[in-house]
Amino acid sequence: MQATLPPQPTSNRAKPYQQKVYIKKPANLAGLRAAEKLARLLSGQVIAEKFTWEEWGTKFQASSSCSEAIARFEKHYLNQGGSKDTWNGDYWKIYKRLPKTAAVSPDVFTALTEGTIPNTRTRQRTVTALATLAKFSGIDWNGKHLKGSYSPQKTAPRELPDDREIADYRESLNRSRIRHGSGCMGSWPAMACETMRFFT
Repeated sequence: MQATLPPQPTSNRAKPYQQKVYIKKPANLAGLRAAEKLARLLSGQVIAEKFTWEEWGTKFQASSSCSEAIARFEKHYLNQGGSKDTWNGDYWKIYKRLPKTAAVSPDVFTALTEGTIPNTRTRQRTVTALATLAKFSGIDWNGKHLKGSYSPQKTAPRELPDDREIADYRESLNRSRIRHGSGCMGSWPAMACETMRFFT
């Protein structure tokens, strides 16, 4: 369910805003009827100012700082069989940019994400890492709306010279060894360092 609700204990916001409450009901007629009852209950609590996040199944560690949450998650991740290399490359690389003493919260995660360039691999990896930490810490944040449209299949178009231009440039080279070397590089998958070994 989604409604205008008071800020969560881990949020830096002062006023109510649109948030989701997960009720874990099946997507069928019985689940719909149960959801309607819960929606009326939720609305009544909000109007009467008796709504609490704890009552709706959300557990918090309000005093948990980013550094504490990261340390707990690292221990959990490694105990579950995760590798230290993956931790350093996929998680710690992102988490070390979080403010150490700030409480873990959606606002902190959003601020770090928005500090990256949109529609890039860095933005995508940041969202993925922070969403994992948020889930582990019981924070309602997944960052999907910030992830962007990055795809490794999308490449910028390149302007390459045609064969005639390449041949003309090769012939314009003064040193014959360089001409021969560039010819080898163009004919076979040879690297410059490999080719120059024979022509210099």
